[in-house]
Amino acid sequence: MYQNSSSWVDLTAEYKESYRSLEELKRRRKGTGSTEDTVDCELAGSMMGELAATIKELKDRSLHEFNSISVEDILNPAYGLTGRQRQIALLRQEMNYYEIANRLNLDPSSVFETFKRSISKILKLKKQEQNSIPIGLSSQEEAVYIFYFHDKLRPKDIADKMDVSINTVKGYIKRIKQKTGVKSTQ
Repeated sequence: MYQNSSSWVDLTAEYKESYRSLEELKRRRKGTGSTEDTVDCELAGSMMGELAATIKELKDRSLHEFNSISVEDILNPAYGLTGRQRQIALLRQEMNYYEIANRLNLDPSSVFETFKRSISKILKLKKQEQNSIPIGLSSQEEAVYIFYFHDKLRPKDIADKMDVSINTVKGYIKRIKQKTGVKSTQ
């Protein structure tokens, strides 16, 4: 059997991080008026298109090939997999969804959905680890966290970027501080 040094889930996380880096580059350089920045934005856009297609392929492989998640990731308590998710992910190392369903007396579609949720959990937490984002934030809170604590943007600027009210952003910041214990942006 073919054995990667990285699992499909690890590769997906790495490619997603590259995609986000290109998004950030485009955001910083967009509209500067510089010819060099315009060309860089066009190249980044082209690369993002190719990365998006690769990410889609890697996600498909994560769902449909054996050994798509490393055993280390499956057993890592930080990823918060439930007992059933862990059990199915471990069985998925060598069995297809129907074999797992028969062994556990479950419907194959529920086995597939459980495995899919396992991959989603692991990918989300890998993203949070790579970007130094505290665990336990919603996707909106993650975005606000990055803008506020990493990029040091003001709540008004964050509200404009996210197309929400400034009070919504302030509410997110308050919840983030409560969840993480962070006192300020410093």
